[in-house]
Amino acid sequence: DTYQRWRVFGCPKQTYDLMSKVQEDLKGLEASFFKQMTEEQSEFDENLIDLAGIIESFAQYSDLGKIKEIFENVESVNERLRQANAQAKLFNSREGLFSKDQSDYSQLQQLQKEWEPFSQLWVTAYHWLNDSEKWMNGSFGEIDAKHCEASATNGAKTLFKTVKAFEKRENVSKVLDIAKNIKDQIDAFQPYVPIVLGLRNQGMRERHWKHVSDLVGVDVTPEMEDFTLKHFLEIGMEKHAAEIQESGDRSGKELAIENQLNAMKAAWDGVQFDCKEPYRTTETYILKGADEVIALLDEQIVVTQAMQFSPFNKPFKDEIDEWAAKLLYISECLDAWLKVQRAWMYLQPIFDSPDIMKQLPTEGKKFKLVDNKWRQVMGRVHNHPHALNACSQEGLLETWTHANEDLDMVQKGLDDYLETKRGAFARFYFLSNDELLEILSKTKDPLRVQPFLSKVFEAMKKLTFTDELAATQMYSKEGEIIDFVSPVVTQGKNVEVWMTEVENQMLAAVREVIKIGIETYAEIARTDWVLRNPGQVCLNSSQVHWTAEVEQAINETALDAYFQKLTDQLMDLVRLVRKD
Repeated sequence: DTYQRWRVFGCPKQTYDLMSKVQEDLKGLEASFFKQMTEEQSEFDENLIDLAGIIESFAQYSDLGKIKEIFENVESVNERLRQANAQAKLFNSREGLFSKDQSDYSQLQQLQKEWEPFSQLWVTAYHWLNDSEKWMNGSFGEIDAKHCEASATNGAKTLFKTVKAFEKRENVSKVLDIAKNIKDQIDAFQPYVPIVLGLRNQGMRERHWKHVSDLVGVDVTPEMEDFTLKHFLEIGMEKHAAEIQESGDRSGKELAIENQLNAMKAAWDGVQFDCKEPYRTTETYILKGADEVIALLDEQIVVTQAMQFSPFNKPFKDEIDEWAAKLLYISECLDAWLKVQRAWMYLQPIFDSPDIMKQLPTEGKKFKLVDNKWRQVMGRVHNHPHALNACSQEGLLETWTHANEDLDMVQKGLDDYLETKRGAFARFYFLSNDELLEILSKTKDPLRVQPFLSKVFEAMKKLTFTDELAATQMYSKEGEIIDFVSPVVTQGKNVEVWMTEVENQMLAAVREVIKIGIETYAEIARTDWVLRNPGQVCLNSSQVHWTAEVEQAINETALDAYFQKLTDQLMDLVRLVRKD
């Protein structure tokens, strides 16, 4: 511990000594690095002098026969200049680290400016001489029209600037002559570019080649023996360059229409309806996946209509019109199909009820005809779900149109039937169509009415039914029970009939229990009487007796005593509530 303590006391001096040593080492390394950079800069300056001599020597190059060798030298100089630029930036950044003034390398920028016309000339000349030979004498089918146009256009612009630059210099007459020569060649080739663009268009078909042949008076096809640009010029095609380019442009636009038409047809290949799983317990299917079909239809109808008005649709007009008619048929068919589906899904569970079928025989027969057709068509779609084929079946639109007409008649008959039931029992107006149909579809089971009683009678929650399905009691939402004066027999009666009887029994039962409440008020203790009677009976019956007792107290001048009696009654109720 003593040793470690003395080591800690000595640490500050050891740290200071180590820092001093590191600083000395850094100074030595910095001097070494600076020396190395200075040597590299000296070599760099010599490299710039060498580059200046090479660039100056290019003024003497005049032999186009050595174009490949000259081009390689040009590329070499371009690479050396790129490296020199990068190295100059590196030196300047290092000088900043050493806190030195940055060296002036404006000489390099001057060299690049002097070199640029030479580089542009020989690079353009090299590519032009190679490409123009291929274009003129090589197979015309291998010409890249876009590259040809770009080379001619950019080459002419580049050499125009190059000639202007050389004209301002001295001792470059030989190079200037070469620049003018190449520029003249490019300018001379410019009128041939429309021919290349026209005939090398990807849309060129037999009808377009025939049009070109008629123009020049010679049979021109891609299969001809001498299929070269040179031969085309020999047969006078240059005179018809504008018409040929126009024909090529037309072929390209016709190709775009053809490709778009094919793409629209191909887009339907993977589009299918989803009819794999049966719909609920119907043992048949419904149309799923229609949103994708509708979106594709809407898009293609718009595109097809635009194609019908295109001035370049002539070769495909019949095909376009046929496709447009097919899309419109499918759209109308699908709209009618989905309309039938919505109505069928609503009506199917209704007419699945024997009671409804019995009460609406005409409408039930019509619905069954539509239902059978629906099951037949959806069975086919289940086996063959391809959307395009499913929607374009002949006669399908007519089938769905008739089905919609029949279903509209069924719906109207159903609405009239419900209106008749509401006319017979007005409280049915408190129920929606679906709720009323739920009741009417099971007329033999009066228990189906229970969930809707609170809507028909505001304060009623349910009824008590005997085993013979006779209603004997009614329950309030608070759980109070009142017996009917007479049981309501439901068997063999329509629901609106026995529901009317329930309404009458409800009035009679309330009247009866209020009568009993009034009669028994004075016979038993008030606290027991309150517990034995429903709340509504207690309120009404007690008011009858209170009125009579107040009148008696006034006549007998005993209001103080009656006040005390009322106070005692209230306190009895308080104790009763607290006890509960």
